[in-house]
Amino acid sequence: MQTKNTVPPTEARDAADPDIRAQIDQLEESLDTLIARLDQFHASHGVLRMAPLPIVPGDTHLPLTLRVREFEEADRPALRVLYVASRNATFTWNPIDGHRADDFDAHTQGERILVAESHGRILGFASIWEADSFVHLLFVHPAFTRMGIGRALLTRSAACCATHPTLKCLTANHNAVTFYHAQGWQTLREETGPEGAFFLMTKT
Repeated sequence: MQTKNTVPPTEARDAADPDIRAQIDQLEESLDTLIARLDQFHASHGVLRMAPLPIVPGDTHLPLTLRVREFEEADRPALRVLYVASRNATFTWNPIDGHRADDFDAHTQGERILVAESHGRILGFASIWEADSFVHLLFVHPAFTRMGIGRALLTRSAACCATHPTLKCLTANHNAVTFYHAQGWQTLREETGPEGAFFLMTKT
């Protein structure tokens, strides 16, 4: 059973004991530092800064105020930037100019898109082809990896599937393969596609 926190964040902080307040403050400072690093990354790579986006009340709350919500059309510019940055950092064997902003539109067409955001900034997304319970894409901005964002997106994506979810993961993407196995996904078989060898995986 999931318990929803109905206390606004500022009131929750005031209600906490001093030790918890100190931990919350420290975590928020860490997030601010990471956001600054993200801005530096954008500046050094000539990428547009992600504009703040509205926080939608009532969505699922996760640690560090991370929330996973449904896609809104206003998210598209930030997601295009994130998609390019994440693929450049992950698929290092591809030419860097092979990843284009409008790929996001083509690769997610007709799919359900989930967005992970914190403090009004988009940090990751997943897209699902619901007819086949297939998690097509899952990307987190390279400046915000290993913070539980991918896990939150994967969990929410699997919950959106009507049957056992599946996904494909390139065998060359060792970090992703390790991540999916750690989340309880199993490899069904290895196949080869246009981008190379991949594992077909599922979660039962």
